[in-house]
Amino acid sequence: MSTHSLPVIDFSPFLTGDAISQHAVAEQILAASKEWGFFYLSNFGLTEEQVAQAFALSARFFALPEAEKLKVAWQNAQSNQGYIAVKRETLDPSTAPDLKEAYNIATASLGSDDDQVYYPKVYPEFKHQITDFVNQCTQVADLVLKAFAISLKQPADFFVEAHDKCQHTFRLLHYPAMPTGFKPEDSQNRAGAHTDYGSITLLFQDSVGGLEVKSRNGGWVKATPIPGTIIINTGDLMQQWTNDVFLSNPHRVRQPEDSLHKDRYSIAYFCSPNNEKVIRCIDTCQSETQPAKYPPVTTSEYMISRLNRTY
Repeated sequence: MSTHSLPVIDFSPFLTGDAISQHAVAEQILAASKEWGFFYLSNFGLTEEQVAQAFALSARFFALPEAEKLKVAWQNAQSNQGYIAVKRETLDPSTAPDLKEAYNIATASLGSDDDQVYYPKVYPEFKHQITDFVNQCTQVADLVLKAFAISLKQPADFFVEAHDKCQHTFRLLHYPAMPTGFKPEDSQNRAGAHTDYGSITLLFQDSVGGLEVKSRNGGWVKATPIPGTIIINTGDLMQQWTNDVFLSNPHRVRQPEDSLHKDRYSIAYFCSPNNEKVIRCIDTCQSETQPAKYPPVTTSEYMISRLNRTY
């Protein structure tokens, strides 16, 4: 295990400061995204009470009877919504299925009733309750995307405009406590090693821990929960967009011995560009000596290909 640690960036100067302060924060984000593809973000605009309430909603959902959760089960990569049972996902195809359950919400559909099939009838208020938190996360994500654009010497709304249809995936995650005597299969994790598929991810962790991030030297670094922070990481499409300037870094969730018999919860907001957005190398990320490495691809083409491999 590497002894290096992920950087912690205070976002408050970006939220309340002048252009000079915003550029200073953007430079910190650029350095972290180049080196790690991950960083902690403090003072990001949500209160501890708002985050705690979201975790309470998540726990209530996962406490529903299995039969009720399966009534709103995930169906296909095109919708990418609904409940995903334990061992249904294999993020790392070289290992056994993941020891987690999840629930996906397509954020673009939250303002309509077209997706009621994906919401539990025994918990009718759930959609309304979770929508407020999703909207708050969208505001945070747009501000982070603004900082990313500034760091790359692009117009401040460069990435925000490319995400303005809010075709993101909001995901609740539960890693059940393992029973006494449980022995995981060889190389089995709560979540296998993988990279995220989209542009950026906002990750909220509880206090249990287990997330690990790949380091440049090939080891793994513990992304230990830090109160009052979230973790931001860049995904595959952002790496392609920036010609490998930003790193889409493998990460996993282990089950350390001291937390093997504890439930773990996390909340991830996977941000993706608009489905039909063509992702091609940004001009400030290429040159004669560093030409574009990736062919153009639409968001939907890339996302569906990755999701079909996962399930």
